[in-house]
Order: sequence, then structure tokens, then C-alpha cells
Amino acid sequence: MKTTERLAAEHIQKGSRLFTDDFGGYVNMHKDYTHESVKHAHDEYVRGDAHTNSIESFWALFKRGYMGTYHQMSEKHLQRYVDEFVYRYNRRARDTGEIFADAVHKVTEHGTLKYKTLTL
Repeated sequence: MKTTERLAAEHIQKGSRLFTDDFGGYVNMHKDYTHESVKHAHDEYVRGDAHTNSIESFWALFKRGYMGTYHQMSEKHLQRYVDEFVYRYNRRARDTGEIFADAVHKVTEHGTLKYKTLTL
């Protein structure tokens, strides 16, 4: 089994809808998944629901975070960095004030928010 197929089998539930670009490593994905691909090589970037815009946006944000904030990520903690950016990406449409209010609410559910706690 090719690396791409093996990784997909380990991390993606069989029968899932899978949208990819036209990379050759995805050619056999239709066996286990409802697979649609867009052909970037032919200037096709979206066809119906099939596109790779979301994942490309996610990785762009992740790379900017790496280059602009962290500069280095250890393999030991890499999943934690990815999880942080997944959290941020999934909440990107929310207003910053709303996110802050939610965070303060969580801290104050069991008491008063102290300045020391806020600034740790």
C-alpha cells in the first residue's frame, strides 16, 4: 500500500467524502472513499462541492504562525501546535470580543476573574 493510502486508512473513516487536488498519490482513493478531485493543472479549482480551498487556507495560516510567531516547533509538541491552529481556524469567523467574552466567562464560572489570573 502506498504511503498516501496507508495514511488515509489510518486517519480517515472509510466511506468519508474526500476532496483533493489531482496529485497522483490520490488515484486509488475512490476504493474506500467518495473521492472527488479538482484538476489544478487544468486551472480547475472548484467543481460543485469539490475544492481544496479550506485546507489550503488552513495550511497558509499555520505556516504564517510558524514563520511569524513560533519560528521553531519541536516534533514532540507539533500536534499541540496543529491543535491550536485547528482551534483558531474553526473559530475564525467569530468576533474577537465574543471569543474574549467566552474565555472570561469560562474563567469566572467558579469565581471572580482576578487581574493576576488574566495576566499570567
